[in-house]
Amino acid sequence: MEIRGPLMRVFSVMRRSLCSAAADASEVAKVKTKRKKKTLFEVTKFLPDWGIGYKFFKTHWDPNVYYELTRINLYKDGIHGKAWGIFHKNGMPKPKAPQKISGVNKRVWRYINDMRNKTAETKQKNAIEA
Repeated sequence: MEIRGPLMRVFSVMRRSLCSAAADASEVAKVKTKRKKKTLFEVTKFLPDWGIGYKFFKTHWDPNVYYELTRINLYKDGIHGKAWGIFHKNGMPKPKAPQKISGVNKRVWRYINDMRNKTAETKQKNAIEA
């Protein structure tokens, strides 16, 4: 009985590999994987100046509701912290002063890619400083 158990396992594995299901496994590998959602800090760390001046929104919000990031305070680990920004709804800022952004460590954040405006603003700032 001891010899038969391992032999049966080997035989069943070989039979499965020869089966047409192995061809189906390669098709399953081609299926698009789900995109990993990110925290606000995971989104900002690859942006210039940690995303200051960029517009960020939660994935379940309406498209015209977002925060414009004004300040960021990272903890030592680099993945947690606090952030402040101006809340915009329908393109109009609700409070004029920056407020603390809630839910920055939840995995629901994306940014609005409007590099044209960002590069134009930085060029103007550089021209004023020079």
